[in-house]
Amino acid sequence: MGHLLRRAYALARKNTADALDGLGDISPVQASALLTLADGAMTQAALSRRIDMEPANTHGLIKRMAAAGLIDARPDPANRRLVLVALTDAGSALTPRIEERLGHSTEATLAALSPDESATLLALLRRLIAGTPGIGPAD
Repeated sequence: MGHLLRRAYALARKNTADALDGLGDISPVQASALLTLADGAMTQAALSRRIDMEPANTHGLIKRMAAAGLIDARPDPANRRLVLVALTDAGSALTPRIEERLGHSTEATLAALSPDESATLLALLRRLIAGTPGIGPAD
C-alpha cells in the first residue's frame, strides 16, 4: 500500500507543480500555506501544524514568502514570543488563482477515475487521515 500511495503522491505532486507553473516561484507547500492563511492570520506554530510541516522548516518558508511580499510576519501582540503570520495584499490577490489551478491539478490527478470513484477516494483518504493521531483532520 505504501508503494501505491507514494506513486499516487508523485502523480499529484507533479500535477500540482505543473498547475502552479507560471505563478512565479510558488511551490506546492507555499501554495498550501497561502491557502491556509486565506482563512485568517495565525501563529507560525499554528500554520506549521495546519500544513503539516516541521516548525524549523516553517521558519524558512515564512522568511522566503515574506521576502517575496506574499505574507507579513510580526510578533503576536497577545504574546510577543510568538510570530503572527498573515497574507499581504499581494498574497490575498494570488490565492484565488492558486485555488483555481489546484482545482485543475486535482482533476488531472483523478482523471482516470469516475466522479463517484474520485469522491469515494477523497472521502476515504480524509477518513484515514482524520483517524491518525498527530496528523489530525484533513482539509
